[in-house]
Amino acid sequence: MTIIQESSLMGSIIRLLLNALAMFAISYILKGVSFDNFAKAIFAALIMAVLNVTLAPILEFFTTPIRMITFGLFNIVISAALLYGIAHYVKGFTIKGFGSALLLAFLLSIANVALHMIYF
Repeated sequence: MTIIQESSLMGSIIRLLLNALAMFAISYILKGVSFDNFAKAIFAALIMAVLNVTLAPILEFFTTPIRMITFGLFNIVISAALLYGIAHYVKGFTIKGFGSALLLAFLLSIANVALHMIYF
């Protein structure tokens, strides 16, 4: 039984806030990732959600052979590239190097799986 319906607006807002909270918490663990405040994390999570709906499917289409060879693990590289680009444009959100972005994307995907198992 799911606590929050997948298609509801409130479910989307809660998912966005949980992603922002996960990004903000991970930034305390990783030295190469930082946010000025939680509002910047919410803004970055919002941009990430929009890019995951618009740009990520296009990137996934063009990288299908690589994703098939790596059994889908290349999706983490795509997420890292999106996060690195977001950090470049959002003031108050910094990522020092692509390695930090890759680690952030990996830890964020683990957090999303855990949150999805608990709340959705």
